Amino acid sequence: GIIALVGRGFNSLNDTRTPAKMALWVFLVNIVLSPVLGWLFKAPGLAAANLVAAVFQYVVLWKILRGKNSAFCAESFWKPLVQCLAAAVVMGGCVHVAWRFCDLWHPVDGAANLAVDALKLAAVIGIGTAVYFFILWILRYPELSFLLAKRRKDSGTPVS
Repeated sequence: GIIALVGRGFNSLNDTRTPAKMALWVFLVNIVLSPVLGWLFKAPGLAAANLVAAVFQYVVLWKILRGKNSAFCAESFWKPLVQCLAAAVVMGGCVHVAWRFCDLWHPVDGAANLAVDALKLAAVIGIGTAVYFFILWILRYPELSFLLAKRRKDSGTPVS
């Protein structure tokens, strides 16, 4: 996503240390926030901790890169950030609703319950992924066309 694009800017400057140091800081932010938010809000808290850490990483890397060379990141970083956050919020809501809907199924005792939970989890992950990319598509997220073109190229599908 957007963090990888900012990382490419550092790579073009032959600076691999800054993103690596930032990854350590993000890891520490996640270590602090995950137990706290996880304890308070369970799984959504863990997701929120990851989201906060990712936003922190993006904002700090963008500002450092912009300071190194003003030609980088000439466009505002707020628009893609808001697009990704909006897609993440909608995806989170849809995943929550989908999981609650799946909970309407009657639980099965024993090992079969594990299989049912695995199927529910796979379905909810698929729904979440589809919703996330659909929202990015609706919002005309610029890097989405790049990712789709790269996927087509990697899979051997002709790029139109």
